[in-house]
Amino acid sequence: MNQMAVRRNTDLDRAIATITQVAGNKPDWRTVAITVEKIRKDGSWRDRYASPSEWLSAAAAAYDVHPNTMRRFITVTEFVREKLGAKAVLFDPAAGEGSLPRLVFGTVELIKRLHDISPDEADKALAKHQERKLSFREMQRWYENFAPTFDTVIGNPPYLDNAYDSKKISSKRAHAERSGLAGLIQSHIEMLSGNDTELEATKIKFDYVNPDAVVIGRKGGAATFVDAFSLKRVPAGAPRTHLTKLVSEIAFASTFFRRYWLLLDAPPKDVTEIGESISDLALKNVGIAEYISGKQDNLNLRRSPSGNPVPDRQEKPLEELASKPL
Repeated sequence: MNQMAVRRNTDLDRAIATITQVAGNKPDWRTVAITVEKIRKDGSWRDRYASPSEWLSAAAAAYDVHPNTMRRFITVTEFVREKLGAKAVLFDPAAGEGSLPRLVFGTVELIKRLHDISPDEADKALAKHQERKLSFREMQRWYENFAPTFDTVIGNPPYLDNAYDSKKISSKRAHAERSGLAGLIQSHIEMLSGNDTELEATKIKFDYVNPDAVVIGRKGGAATFVDAFSLKRVPAGAPRTHLTKLVSEIAFASTFFRRYWLLLDAPPKDVTEIGESISDLALKNVGIAEYISGKQDNLNLRRSPSGNPVPDRQEKPLEELASKPL
C-alpha cells in the first residue's frame, strides 16, 4: 500500500471516529456533514468503498441515521455555505462563541425551506431564533403559515382526473399550463418521439393511467406506439416524501408507454434526485426534461429513454385506441 493510500485510510479512520456515536457522546450533525462531505469530495472513500453512496451509507450507519438523513445533513450544510454568506458562521460548530450552540437540524432545515420561498422571511426567522425569541415549534408554524401563500404545485397521481392540486392552483392557471404543455410538446415532437412515422399529439384518458398528454405514432392509420408526457411542478423545499411518491407513480404509469417523458419544473437538486431514483429503479423508458413555465423554447434534456418498460404493458393503450374512436 503506497503512502497516499495509507494517508487516505488514516483520513477515513479519523472521519469514522469523528462521526461515530459512543456512550455519552453524540457529535454535532454539522460536524458530521462536513466530515462526510470532505471524504466524498477528496476521493478518500475509494480505498475502502466501491462508491460515494457506499461511503455515505457507512457514515450514516456509524452515526446511527438513515442514509437519506445523512444526505439531508449535507444538503442543508451546502445551503448554509452557499446561500447565507457571512451568516454561515452561525452554523459553524468550530466557530465557538460565534455559532449557535447545538443547533437542532430540523431548525436549520426549516430555515432552508423558508429561504427557498423567501430569503427575507428566512432572515427574519433566523434573527429571532438567534435572539432566542423563536422556538423550533414557533418557526415551524411560521413556515407552515407562510408557505401556503405561494402558488406552488406538486403533481397528483397520473391516474387521477385532475393533474394539478386544485387547492394550490386556480383552474384558470391549470388550463393555461395544459395549453402551454400542448404547445411545448408540438414544438419538440421530433426530438421527444422521433420523426420516422406519423405523429399525433393529443390528450387521452386510458383505463389505468391518465397522462397530461400523449403522442401517438401511426403507420397506415394504425397506432404503433404511444408516448406519454407528465408535467410536474415541484416547489422549492418540497418534502422528500413527495419526491418518493412522484417516482413511485412514474414507476407504475411508465409501464404502459413506449416512452414516458417527465417534464419537470423543479429546483435543480430535486431534478437530480428524481433522476437518480429513476436510474436506481432501472426505469429505462423514462426520460426527464427540465421545463420552466412560460419558456417553451427552453427544454433542457436531462435523461433520455434507453429501453423498453418493465413490465411491458404497451399493448393496453394500443388495444384501447383500436377499440374506440378518437
